[in-house]
Amino acid sequence: MNRIIADAMSKNPVFIYASTSLWDAINLMERKKVERLPVLERGELVGIVTKKNLLAEAGKHEDTLTGLKRAPYLRYMAENILRQEKDLTVIFFDINGFGKINKKYGHVRGDICLKIIGRLLAERTENGAYFSGRYAGDEFLAVTAEDTERSTEWAVKIINEVAVLTKEFGVPINIVAGVARGLRDDTGIEPYGTTAVDNLINKASLASTISKEKGIHVTCV
Repeated sequence: MNRIIADAMSKNPVFIYASTSLWDAINLMERKKVERLPVLERGELVGIVTKKNLLAEAGKHEDTLTGLKRAPYLRYMAENILRQEKDLTVIFFDINGFGKINKKYGHVRGDICLKIIGRLLAERTENGAYFSGRYAGDEFLAVTAEDTERSTEWAVKIINEVAVLTKEFGVPINIVAGVARGLRDDTGIEPYGTTAVDNLINKASLASTISKEKGIHVTCV
């Protein structure tokens, strides 16, 4: 008897939309244990994407110096927290006078200090509660669903450990932080999404500047 394609095809095929985020697509592939997915747009097949290609693209969002994720991934994780209807806290770290440190000790030793900070942030996740990355230059970012008090305590621990480790290395560095909290029912940052996350990052960044100006570890807004 002649068989038709319908007899051999997979039932309930897994697919993604062209607008699906890079990391959502990777997570879906890992959950479904597939190596490629059809991509749909407006109900029509527009292409095929492979896990290999997605992982290669994701690698572009990793900082080669510190090994941390870059800003796009942190925004994705922040948006995930909000999509889960949880409150979001953003912690923005900045190094005091890093340009002067590079001039005094050299860029190679300055880069090693950035690696020290990166390794510390990668290790201090508090069982996955904090997602950290390198935002830009000498700035680092962490996002979490933890409240302001716990996030501030965590930030102070990071600041103190950085001071100890870099002093032991012979290039003492001081970092400061700004902490910004967005509540689920805070209409001032709705609708939740990229704009809300960017607003919180901006608030945390400005708060870190206040910390620098006042000579304190952390400023919360």
